[in-house]
Amino acid sequence: LKFINEQCDLGPRFPGSTGHRNAIKYFTKHFKPLGDEFTIMEEVIAHPYETDSLRMSNIFTRFNVNAPRRILLMAHWDTRKIADKDPVKENRALPILGANDGASGVAVLMVLAEMFSQNPLINLGIDILLADGEDVGHAGDSENFGLGTREFSKHIPLPRPEAAICLDM
Repeated sequence: LKFINEQCDLGPRFPGSTGHRNAIKYFTKHFKPLGDEFTIMEEVIAHPYETDSLRMSNIFTRFNVNAPRRILLMAHWDTRKIADKDPVKENRALPILGANDGASGVAVLMVLAEMFSQNPLINLGIDILLADGEDVGHAGDSENFGLGTREFSKHIPLPRPEAAICLDM
């Protein structure tokens, strides 16, 4: 719960926001000292709704890097820029805080990263991906969700994971 509260204290974390920039620093401070490898995978694509580019940051941490058998654990860390499904019409243009959608899955991965760091893995490698740009889409437009994982899938580091588990809400 502590990690959920800390993420929410950063504010909404949609790409381009102050909360987004602060979250990158927050995740770097947490994950970088825990894993064997830590990478921020910067991705820039055409924004599906705006004239600017969409700048995303996938956060990637590896444990037991040399293990050929790997599992990927992932969650998205970004939040929705608009609450387009909010039952209160006046709220639909506002960003959401993302305690359940975003912060909760990431919080579980933060705890697991601490556990993997304190109890080194022997026969299995674990990769943790905090995907960005997953909640860019608008209701009814499924093509513009999952943008960060699409970019990540273009250059998954070797050895690739055999399985993936996504923690979302």
